[in-house]
Amino acid sequence: MTSTNSPGNPLIKTDCIGRVRLDKKHREALLDTFEKSPLSGTKFAALHGVKYQTFATWVQNRKRERDEYPVVPGDEPPA
Repeated sequence: MTSTNSPGNPLIKTDCIGRVRLDKKHREALLDTFEKSPLSGTKFAALHGVKYQTFATWVQNRKRERDEYPVVPGDEPPA
């Protein structure tokens, strides 16, 4: 069940146990805003009513999709 009564932001939908439910378009817009923001991930997530762990997962998934993780020396795949 989804409701629109998120305490931090009335436009963000939450389910019956408080998880934030955003479609991909809105999540991407939120992440675009974060990338331009001087705020830390923790502060940005709190400001927008999203649990930090959820927000961090979104950021991590986006980096994986864009292949933005740096290669760590000694961690290259075998040739």
